[in-house]
Amino acid sequence: MKHLFKFRGFLPYIIMVFLNAFVDLGHKIIIQNTVFKVYDGQEQIILTAIVNALILLPFIMLLSPAGFCADKFPKNKVMRISAWVAVGITLCITLFYYMGWFWPAFAMTFM
Repeated sequence: MKHLFKFRGFLPYIIMVFLNAFVDLGHKIIIQNTVFKVYDGQEQIILTAIVNALILLPFIMLLSPAGFCADKFPKNKVMRISAWVAVGITLCITLFYYMGWFWPAFAMTFM
C-alpha cells in the first residue's frame, strides 16, 4: 500500500475521486431528502426513481465517450477539463438551490 503513494499523481487522483463521490452522493441525498419531505405516496416513489436515474444515467451514457477521449487525448488534460466542467455544473446547482429553484437543480443533476 505504501508504494502506491510513491506514484506521481496518485494522491491528487485519489483526492479528486473522493471529492467527486462526496459531491455526487451529497447532492443525491439532498434531493432525496427534499423529495421525502415534500411529496407523499406514488409521487414520492416516482420522483425517487427519477432521482436515481438522473444520478446513474450520465455515468452509463458517458462511459464510452470518456474511454474514447482518454485513449485519444492525454488523460491528465481530459481529467482536468472534466473536473472544471463538473465544478461549473456544481456551482450552477448550488446557485439554483440558493435561489430556491428546485426543478432546475433537479434537471442539472442529469448533467
